[in-house]
Amino acid sequence: MKVSIASLAALLALGACALFSSPNPEGRSRPEDVETFVRYVQEDIIARAWQTLLSSSDPADYRRRVVEGGLEETVYLAELLGLRREGNDIQDGEELEWEDFDRIESASLAVAEDGGSRVTGTVTLATGETLQVEFEVRQIRDRFVLAGTESTSS
Repeated sequence: MKVSIASLAALLALGACALFSSPNPEGRSRPEDVETFVRYVQEDIIARAWQTLLSSSDPADYRRRVVEGGLEETVYLAELLGLRREGNDIQDGEELEWEDFDRIESASLAVAEDGGSRVTGTVTLATGETLQVEFEVRQIRDRFVLAGTESTSS
């Protein structure tokens, strides 16, 4: 199949729009503060809205690590949320799969009390196991994004 330059450009433009558009599921207003954004992230984790969480990540980081770097989206999301560290890994089998995330039954997140953008909390799996969650929130232009932590965004 032969792809024209115009078709490829259109496809890339659509992808860029998806990366840079602000996720706004029906019934939600755009978060005006970090606390509201974190509440939305918590709701998305509980609702298993993995694609919404991915679209809430830093577009440049997603492009660098997933699109250009070839990192699997499951690994990216786990690293983004701090769920891929020794002793705190959501992976249950040989490979990290979306089903591993679907084992999450509840989540509790809070912005660090130092007034910064660091978020910590826990997720509880169907087995009763509790994993620690940790990520940063950044503001890019007029929207908040998930940014991982310094150790996961490398």
